[in-house]
This record gives sequence, C-alpha cells and structure tokens, in this order.
Amino acid sequence: MAFDKSLFNDNFTFSFRATVANNMHIATKAFDKFWESNSQFLCEADDLYGRILTYAVNKQFRGSSTDTASAYLVSGKETNTYKAKAVFLNTKDYITSICRTDTPRKLPCKANYKLKLSLGNREDNQQMELFPEHGGDQLVPSIPKKYAIIGYRYINGDLRHLNIIVPDWRFKSFLYDINLLDQINEYYNYVPQEIVEESVAALKTDIVKQAKKQNIIQ
Repeated sequence: MAFDKSLFNDNFTFSFRATVANNMHIATKAFDKFWESNSQFLCEADDLYGRILTYAVNKQFRGSSTDTASAYLVSGKETNTYKAKAVFLNTKDYITSICRTDTPRKLPCKANYKLKLSLGNREDNQQMELFPEHGGDQLVPSIPKKYAIIGYRYINGDLRHLNIIVPDWRFKSFLYDINLLDQINEYYNYVPQEIVEESVAALKTDIVKQAKKQNIIQ
C-alpha cells in the first residue's frame, strides 16, 4: 500500500505548518535572548544548551495549543524512568512528537515510545489497540494514529533544518517528509510581527523564571 499523501496533507495543513514554523521561530528567539542576557552564567555551560532549548520549544508549543484557532491539541507523556515529559501534537489521524535531529535525513535517537508509536505506520493497518467504549467497560478495537516527527536543529542562531518526518513502522527509514524551510518566509508572514515579539518576551520571562528556580542563574 502506497503512502497516503492526501491523509498527510489533511492533517498537516498550511495552518499547521505555519504554526510549527512560528512556534520554532518564537522559541529560538526567546532562547537566544535568554542565553545572551545571561552569558556571564552560561559561558561554560554547554551541557545546558540543549536542555534549555528543548524547554523553550516544548513550552511554546504547549502555550500555542490554547489558541482557539490551533491546528492541533497538545498532550504530555512521561517517556522514561526519569519522568521526562515529551510533547505530542494531536490531529485527527496523526500524533506528532518534536525532536532534535542531527540532519534532515536522519531519524532522532530511538526511544521506546517512538518505536511503539511507529507501529501505527504499518501499511496493512492491522495493528489494533483496545480502548474502553464510551460510557461502558467493554473494550473495543481501534486503529492507532499514525506517527510523525517534527525534526529540527538549531545552533548558534541558525535554524539548520526543520521538517516533518513520517518514519516507517520499524523506525528505520522515512515513509515521507517535507522541508518546512522551503516556505519559511511565507509561514512567518502568517503571524503578525507584534504577536511574535510579545510571545518571545513572554517566553523569555518564563525561561528566566524556571532557570532561577533550578539555580541555573541568579
């Protein structure tokens, strides 16, 4: 069975892609402003770079989902024994996670939750899950959502890549992907600049608050 590009486009509309691009833009700008204004504390804290960047990205995606015009719903789930929570974007047919990736043509590191979610991408669609029937205790079969990944790499003020990847069900290769940088300026024009700047300022304030709470800065 060929990959269903029509179903992909129904879930990852222009609005969805523009929201992803602008959330990443806001998160990385807020991160940069935080890092620059606290450089005296962070000059030798390279190990915190990815951690704080991930926090900024996840926080921005969570916050944008409260917009009534949001193209997705956000859920959080603990993904390891350290109780770290990943952010998932839910559309009608897909569940999508956000991961840093080394290159646009490389899948992120394996994790149990990614392997499990990738089973939803089986071509035969025979992988079924059981869920309680609404209003009762009886379990009914349901086809799981398909799985996609927003992959990105951001280094020294440069968004090296930003794409949406659909892995195969074995999590070894791509079934499909799109490069969001191809239309990045069009996506940026989707959100008024004043809203972007307000969001950047609010997110930076939140990052500072959390960093102080964890004694990363004073």
